[in-house]
Amino acid sequence: MLDPEKSTTNRIAFVVENTRANEGLMMSKRPRTHTAAFNAQVALAAMKGDQTLSQVAARFGILIRLVQGWKKQMLDQAATIFSGTTHASDLVLTT
Repeated sequence: MLDPEKSTTNRIAFVVENTRANEGLMMSKRPRTHTAAFNAQVALAAMKGDQTLSQVAARFGILIRLVQGWKKQMLDQAATIFSGTTHASDLVLTT
């Protein structure tokens, strides 16, 4: 491994080497799909209130906007769970 502190040439080579090493990692990233059970678990953790939404997102390794959306969706659909007209299994949490 090159030492980036030695010279300008070594610093450039260091950046190129690390960029090439990370290219494979960046190219293979695909959006994850989450199960409804996972979405509900995240939404419940967000609604619990003992952690900030940022902390919940970090804990589950997801974006904060997903936490916000799932929490909102859970709150919006909560009344239908107890209405008696819709089964809880009919509710769909989107990703």
